Amino acid sequence: MGRAMRRTWTIPGVGRGSGVTEIRCVLDDEPIRVTMRGEVDLLTRPALDDLLALLARRTRADVLVDLRPATLLSCVGVSFLDAAAEQRAPWGGTVYVRVSPGPVARILELLSVEDLVTIVHTSQDPGAPA
Repeated sequence: MGRAMRRTWTIPGVGRGSGVTEIRCVLDDEPIRVTMRGEVDLLTRPALDDLLALLARRTRADVLVDLRPATLLSCVGVSFLDAAAEQRAPWGGTVYVRVSPGPVARILELLSVEDLVTIVHTSQDPGAPA
């Protein structure tokens, strides 16, 4: 029996002087996996809004957001995490956030995001298997 094709959703990179921002979502995993790479800021807001709408159609699944490849997380990214957690709550779903030490982890700590989502701290390289 062949393996079912996995559905992924990728936001094309937003070019920047220092790199590219990309958001990738694997819908058929449990939990749904979202990886954010680069700078998650105001320029990514339309893409994050689209992603929230996509996730809203999958209400019962938990979501794992991997921020290890993110180099910057602004209030737009934090608002996304809050909205995703609020979206999961009626069905008992959880948003897990994987983060490694650095500026993104510090932002999450300063804003007490662990009150909204479950933070999974790791020192693992973003390219390594989870």
